[in-house]
Amino acid sequence: MSKQLKQVLSLLLCVSLVCTPLVTFFLGAHVAAAAETSSYPAVQDAFVSNFNAQGDSVGIALNANKLIYGKFRHVYLKFDLGAIDTERYPIDGMKVMLNFRKTHAPNELVFTESESALRDSGEDWTVNNLTYNNRPQDIAESPVVTQNVTSTGEENLSVDLSAIFRSALSNGRTTVTVHLTTTRVDDSAVSASEMYASRNTLGYPGPALSVTLGQPFEEAELPVQISAPDMGNYYDNGKTAAMIFKMRNEAGKYVKVDPVSEKLSLAADDAEASTFALYVQDYFATVDHEEPEVGATKTAYAIKALDTGKYLTIQNYYTAEEFLSNTHRYFNILSGDTSGTSTDRTFEVKASADIPNWNERFYVDHYAKAGYYRIWSHLSTMRDDAGFNRFYVTMQDDAMQSSGTAALDQEYRFYFEEVPGKDLLEVSQEVSGSDAELFWLPVNGDTNPAHYSVDGSDAGIGFVDGFMRATMTDLGAGSHNYIVAYDGSGYEAKTDVKVLIFSHPGILLSEDDLASMKRHVEAKEEPWYSDYQRLLNSVSYGVASPDFVTTVFSNVGRGGAPSDSANIGYFEKGGNAAYFNALQWVITGEEQYAAKAADILTQWAQALKVIDGRDRILGAGINAYKYASAAEIIRYYDGGYSGYSDDDFKALQDMMINVVYPVIQDAAAPMLANGNWDAAALVSMMAIGVLCDKTEIFDRAMALYQDIHVNGSIFAYVNDSGQTMETGRDQAHAMLALGYMAEICLIAYNQDEDLYALYDNRLAKAFEYTAKYNLFSKELYGEDVPFDSMPNVFGDTSRGYYGAGFDRENNGLNRGELRPVFEQALALFNKAGGADLTWTAKAAAAMRPQGMVHFDNLNFGTLTHYNGEPANASGTYFQMRTRWEPLYQRNWSMVDGQRVAETLNSYYDVNENGELVTSVMKEKAPFYQLIANNDGTYSVRLVKSGAYLSVKEELVESYNVIRADATTIGESEKFLLRSTGVGPFFLVSPKYENRIVYQHAAGTGSDAVLTLRLGTKTLSQIADIPNVSTNERFIFMYNAEEIARKDSPEPPIGAMPNITTTALTGGKVGRSYSQTLAATGNGTISWSVIDGALPNGLSLTEEGLISGKPTKKGTFGFTVQASNVAGSDTQALSLVISAGASPSSPVADPVITVPEDDKDDQTDVSHEDADGTNAETPNGKAFDDVSEAHWAAGDITFVTARGLFEGTGMNLFHPEATMTRAMFARVLANLEGIEDSEYAAPVFTDVPEGRWYTAAVNWAAGSGIISGMGQGRFGPNDNLTREQLAAMVYNYATSSGYELIDVAKVTFADGDSVATWAREAANALAAAGLLTGKPDGRFDPKGNVTRAEAAAVISRLIRAHSAAQVHI
Repeated sequence: MSKQLKQVLSLLLCVSLVCTPLVTFFLGAHVAAAAETSSYPAVQDAFVSNFNAQGDSVGIALNANKLIYGKFRHVYLKFDLGAIDTERYPIDGMKVMLNFRKTHAPNELVFTESESALRDSGEDWTVNNLTYNNRPQDIAESPVVTQNVTSTGEENLSVDLSAIFRSALSNGRTTVTVHLTTTRVDDSAVSASEMYASRNTLGYPGPALSVTLGQPFEEAELPVQISAPDMGNYYDNGKTAAMIFKMRNEAGKYVKVDPVSEKLSLAADDAEASTFALYVQDYFATVDHEEPEVGATKTAYAIKALDTGKYLTIQNYYTAEEFLSNTHRYFNILSGDTSGTSTDRTFEVKASADIPNWNERFYVDHYAKAGYYRIWSHLSTMRDDAGFNRFYVTMQDDAMQSSGTAALDQEYRFYFEEVPGKDLLEVSQEVSGSDAELFWLPVNGDTNPAHYSVDGSDAGIGFVDGFMRATMTDLGAGSHNYIVAYDGSGYEAKTDVKVLIFSHPGILLSEDDLASMKRHVEAKEEPWYSDYQRLLNSVSYGVASPDFVTTVFSNVGRGGAPSDSANIGYFEKGGNAAYFNALQWVITGEEQYAAKAADILTQWAQALKVIDGRDRILGAGINAYKYASAAEIIRYYDGGYSGYSDDDFKALQDMMINVVYPVIQDAAAPMLANGNWDAAALVSMMAIGVLCDKTEIFDRAMALYQDIHVNGSIFAYVNDSGQTMETGRDQAHAMLALGYMAEICLIAYNQDEDLYALYDNRLAKAFEYTAKYNLFSKELYGEDVPFDSMPNVFGDTSRGYYGAGFDRENNGLNRGELRPVFEQALALFNKAGGADLTWTAKAAAAMRPQGMVHFDNLNFGTLTHYNGEPANASGTYFQMRTRWEPLYQRNWSMVDGQRVAETLNSYYDVNENGELVTSVMKEKAPFYQLIANNDGTYSVRLVKSGAYLSVKEELVESYNVIRADATTIGESEKFLLRSTGVGPFFLVSPKYENRIVYQHAAGTGSDAVLTLRLGTKTLSQIADIPNVSTNERFIFMYNAEEIARKDSPEPPIGAMPNITTTALTGGKVGRSYSQTLAATGNGTISWSVIDGALPNGLSLTEEGLISGKPTKKGTFGFTVQASNVAGSDTQALSLVISAGASPSSPVADPVITVPEDDKDDQTDVSHEDADGTNAETPNGKAFDDVSEAHWAAGDITFVTARGLFEGTGMNLFHPEATMTRAMFARVLANLEGIEDSEYAAPVFTDVPEGRWYTAAVNWAAGSGIISGMGQGRFGPNDNLTREQLAAMVYNYATSSGYELIDVAKVTFADGDSVATWAREAANALAAAGLLTGKPDGRFDPKGNVTRAEAAAVISRLIRAHSAAQVHI
């Protein structure tokens, strides 16, 4: 029989069997009318297989024409029923049949609904990404349909799946995935069945639905939404009562609350009835956006029993003792299982919650015309999950309850009777700087200010714009407590109000933290500077660049169904980019970085309306605090970035409160999730509290972190040994949660709150435990960590429970893959003290500089938080592991009856040819060291041989060979290091067109051996995370230097030298000269001149000392080289030698001396005329670059005549060159006429003995003129800023005991940007006429001081005090 005839007969048979559904089988779906049948072909159809190691294969690659089910195979069918009008047609009246053509073996078929997203990635599944190992989860509440098929051949089947589709549509899911399997799917003895796929080339129809609608609804009253008071934002709207009422049922019985048992029951009349307050959380009341309410955007209600002050809840608030003994229950269960997530049980509603959280959220429908209300509860379904559902709340005589069992989940009508004249006094607050405005709705409509009072403040009260208002001003940082009271018309009400005046910047980095970071980087101090270089050179996708372009959306989503707009990656990168640019603005002072941060923040603030998807809590929590941190920095650091407007900042605050906060307000409880979800939500909630000056949001986060009923609380998540609830899960999640918890405590610390010491420093114990386990303490140090089964708050071992411990399948996953969390924790406890962090310090040091590791974290903790002593950066030590699967094993394996973490070689060692291959497991893997070069590249050194990875010209196929055989670092040994942003790194060779290092596989699957090669893909092809394949990803398994070098006799080799000397002091013919060149880098550094020549008479030693007596004047240019075993650095230098009779010095580092024969003239200037007519002294000088018309010509002549300044050689003064801090200290010392020998002992760590400025700096410090830059530094070579000059001159005048006389009133346009420590000085010098502003009226406090400006200030100081007859 021909194929064509077969198809015709088959189609005729199909029509005879299925009849009506096939009328539209090939016509596509359309909107069905009543009693009409319409066809809905599958929009996606695929099968997955775990047969014969096919778990990672997509079905279409195994069989494109058929869908196979049974014998380790499953079929997934996705349908789009969005065209069905469920508002018009009753869901229960719909009939849904699945039609397909079956072939092969008989089987008992099992149908259920699954999610439409993949379980691992959260992406929507398609025929191209669905595999057995990454397939959707079944929906627990879905009905199950079975059908026994006995035929062995082909036949058309029609299966009634109405129950499954009715359930899906009832829960708001119009995109529905059907999972088809068999009852004996895992029995290899039972053959599989097949059906034709939609893409089959044989002409058969693919799977499709035939949907028959029932009769449309009769016109019925629709519920109306109850509105919340408009208090200005989501949070304040939801905390202000919308209604005060009593509840009764249709029988006229009222609801009352027992204050002891907290149970609700029915009373005969309203005299016994309790009074309640209704609170409305209406998302779209404050977000101008239209779309269906789903998950966090769904309007919810909280009901408070005013008799007891407690909220109605389905949650059981167990005691700490019950939790620790694992006898606790999470829900109030009247009947059914006491644990688990099933809704097929009856929950009791009690008035027992102190604050409203997820299980205090209800849903209220108001039928205004009929006058009744329906109340619903979500029970144990999850807010953002496809299985979310609502269940009627009903009253029994002795209980309020809600049940998921069909017999009890019946309509129940409540009637709310409003109670007049009993309004609550509920106060909101608006904080701006040091001022706080309290505002509230008039109680019972009373707007008379005389009826209100604020105890604790003398603030006046008024009625303005619909609110009673009272403003407190000039409040200091910290907590302020008030009592607001009402007494009018025989009714009294009062409430306590706490106002926090936050310290700003005060999220994760304070003003001092940021200033310290800046100083360390400017001084190129380690390890801060190396982490800064990582920020500049290792962040992928342009995220750290001021040229980064963010892409914004109104909706971003994470996690798949029920509503996922995707695009979360754009939101993630935007937050990181804003934060990274804000840090660079602080360090460099360049406005391009602040402008970029502000642009990103503003674009998202204006665009974002909804965060959706099943994992929206993570999408919001992981990212929002990065936006907040960036905004906090550019808003407040050093007076803030002027280009970030008040309006833009307010837009971001509004977005945080109205869009982000509703998603995370209940932490992870809406999803019955693991503790890392809670921690992510809380760190962003706390950051929002600080950013928005919202005391109550900040305090809510503080309370939830300490709440024993929250999975991610310090009480529940960590036990006394330091083990966490997710220790037995995998180490990535365990470290992720701890990182957030440390950040929560850092934010609290910056606001003078102590969360870190709770439960005897339990957080520190958690870091110690986790550091030990991930540094392989048992294997390497002989120190094990204990493990105990830990309960979760849900009392549910089927969800989020890893109590089986280290013998579970996944707890070893990610072990040793250190997350960037230890540096922050170490810094916190270094500040706070009182905790042993030995292992945390080891982990932090092992990966220092921390760099960029994972977008889920803030990263660069060494740069921002390291607060230890400066130390040379020796380069991190690590074992190099592939991320290529299956060599990288996700699960433990059974070997001789024991579970082991590794059975495959996934670590790199060097073979006999010097090539790197995956030939060992961790125990025998060698260590490598990452060496930072001075050009932003890195080299990789094999510790056991000292050889460097080197790219060769030799090719294998089209790939360059890579060997570990180089003894020095050249261009072939240099790589760009890039973070993928999700843990692993990849390497790029700049010498070879920025091609990416590739792991070439010989063999397949578990038998494969990988070899490092230089691939053909280039860095320009990497635009986002998915562009980096697992063949290009490496995991750096860091550990301590002592472990890495235990079998290596060589000393550690650090980074190649970095020459820090950029200019030389001048010399004089015939006079002794000595200057030591400086460079960073470990080990012995040798110096040499490689180009040009030193001045005649001078020589350079290998130790870097230039010395001798010059014999010839002139300017001499030459290049020096500093070398060690890691490499070398070069620096071009210039040395000016002047005639011995006329000492001079170069611009960059002048020797400023006071001629002996001029000291009398210099130190007794009181004899000059007030107008300076004595200025032309015998030593007066004229310079070729200072014309008579120059604005400072007279001042320059004046100061050089007194030996306070000298020229820069060649009869030049260089008036526009900048002054350094050391230069100006020398000028003031010359003015004072100090004896250098009396001030030889160094005061600062960066001011060594014997320098031309040493005595001047030491004298100025001892006289209170200077105080240094912190950390024992003075910064002698830093440019002198205008505000620093003002402070030094002012302190000099004060220390000399005279006053500066006001001669003018001066106001600078940028006066607010002057640092607080310099404002008094700047104002005093300006008023005395010693300092003038820029032509545009600015003071320009951060601007550098030129030599001309410094000369003018000193000249004016002398003249002013000569006029006043003051002897200085």
